[in-house]
Amino acid sequence: MLGIDLARAVALLGMMATHTMDLVDAAGDPQPVGLIAGKAAALFAVLAGFSVELSTRRYGRWREAAASLAVRGVLIAILGLVLGSLSSSIAVVLVNYGVLFLLAPLVLRLPARWLAATTVLWLVASPVASHLIRDGLGLQRAVEAPELSHLAQPGELVLGVLLTGYYPVLQWMGYLLVGLLLARLDWRSAATAAWVGAVGALLAAVAWVSSQLLLSAGGHEALERAGSGLSPLAWGSPYAAQTIGSHGSTPTTTWWWLVTVGPHSSTTFDLVFTSGIAAAVIAVCVLICLAIGERTRLLTPVLAAGSMPLSMYTLHVILSELTDLYVLQVLLLLGLAALWRAGGEGPGPLESLVSGTVRLVVPRR
Repeated sequence: MLGIDLARAVALLGMMATHTMDLVDAAGDPQPVGLIAGKAAALFAVLAGFSVELSTRRYGRWREAAASLAVRGVLIAILGLVLGSLSSSIAVVLVNYGVLFLLAPLVLRLPARWLAATTVLWLVASPVASHLIRDGLGLQRAVEAPELSHLAQPGELVLGVLLTGYYPVLQWMGYLLVGLLLARLDWRSAATAAWVGAVGALLAAVAWVSSQLLLSAGGHEALERAGSGLSPLAWGSPYAAQTIGSHGSTPTTTWWWLVTVGPHSSTTFDLVFTSGIAAAVIAVCVLICLAIGERTRLLTPVLAAGSMPLSMYTLHVILSELTDLYVLQVLLLLGLAALWRAGGEGPGPLESLVSGTVRLVVPRR
């Protein structure tokens, strides 16, 4: 599915931009890259649903599909811990991504209607549940991405991954559900892609407008009171929440935080807003590939990178310790992806390793 590969490349390039460019300047003013903050990562997570669906279609029995996802999840999470130990500047998403794969079997075989209902319920209820749990237990925000040293404190590691970290699985499970739902559609149809794009854009617009209306009805004042005394770019500041983001979860000082739609706030409005954008981006990518047909070879470097997101993301994290020049990283990754693709049509190196391990541990019957 070339359109999905293109969407993965868009997600990858977007995350690379937010990792290597400043969201605000020295004066604290927002920069253009801030427009995609939180959205690229959400697209990456929604596409995880496609990966789950596509990778398990070959298994007839749920047990085998679940086992294959468990192996994938563990391997991805281990890689995430290693990369988290190497990177000092990036909140590596792979541990959380791996946990999503571990949880995916719970909803993998749900009928479409049940999956849709579960998705809606999860997007609405999970931010409220997170707020209640974090407030009730007095949990503090996890300031570091998971890494190998955190295994010494497994309780804090689990809380960080599920609730208090940059990509809280409790809410991010919603992205996986959205992806699973979308993956069941017939993406060979331009009409389907156009319909998904329109609905996604509409949902994103409704979520954003609803958030702004609620904030105008008393939310702004409540958030300013809750964040009084904080510097503008400190976590818990309303300005920071709208510019550099909430780093995965909003404060629990007031329920008004749950109507915000800033980057990485993981509120219902943020989840619906970014899920809608993700659906629209996927639809546009599919329509582009359907429209240009055989001319997709012109996009070979980009499509190649999108076909091996795990390998490309890993290279990006490693490269970021050497250089933060966005254009240089893009050229290197696209060049390496094109070279790998020139050697054959198979998956990337890490994708091959993961798939090979899955086949070894969970043979297809």
